[in-house]
Amino acid sequence: MNVGKTPYKYHFLLYNQYGVLRPNWLVKLNLFFLCRHLLLLLAFGGMNIKRKAGAEMEHLLPLLDRAFIITDIPALMVLIVMGTRQPGASAANRWIWRHGRHLILSSIGAFFLIIGVRHGVNQTPLEAVEWAVIAVNVAAAIYIGKSAYIRDLFAEFPPPRSDES
Repeated sequence: MNVGKTPYKYHFLLYNQYGVLRPNWLVKLNLFFLCRHLLLLLAFGGMNIKRKAGAEMEHLLPLLDRAFIITDIPALMVLIVMGTRQPGASAANRWIWRHGRHLILSSIGAFFLIIGVRHGVNQTPLEAVEWAVIAVNVAAAIYIGKSAYIRDLFAEFPPPRSDES
């Protein structure tokens, strides 16, 4: 009798009701970080719509660099699909999830490309905040690229429903 044996590779609480791995808090945190430009744009837009933006807006707008919004799109696609992982999901959602690691890494790569072009061509030194953001992006790339859990997470998607009536 094998009491301790389970069909799961990881602890059973790491799986959802469909039997596939749940994204852990670090994956969610990475995705929200990689979508920060779009989230800031939404927050600033909401402040302007409610007419609550005042003098503080001129101090906050430099945080939103419009050139980097394009880097958020691949990570945003993965973030959206993360919330729709269920048997009835479309083929597009399944494709996005299956290629999620590569989309996240392409988002990070696009960020480095823009930083390199912007500061390499102009030969301007990086500020401390930019170095911190670069360090977080490097850490995220290493985690997404090397983690076996992440590899397994993006390999699993709930199987489609069988239409048995």
